Amino acid sequence: MSEQNFFEGMRNLMHAGASAIFEVLAMYVLGPLLIFSVIAWFIKLRGKVFMLGLVLVILLSLYAFFAYGLWSILEVYNQKVSP
Repeated sequence: MSEQNFFEGMRNLMHAGASAIFEVLAMYVLGPLLIFSVIAWFIKLRGKVFMLGLVLVILLSLYAFFAYGLWSILEVYNQKVSP
């Protein structure tokens, strides 16, 4: 019986970890890319200007993820695991 509880606890911890990583990725990487894409579509950016903007947004998103996102994964994980 305790072995089943152990494996269920491990599964819950893995689910919390995966969910925390996805939340942080969405906040620091996917969100800015989506916002840039919508703005670029709205003002009809094309060609080299679009690619330059996309590269800048990707670089800024990666910087934000590595500078701030990696630290916040632990905070989000602890919020999900703590009762």
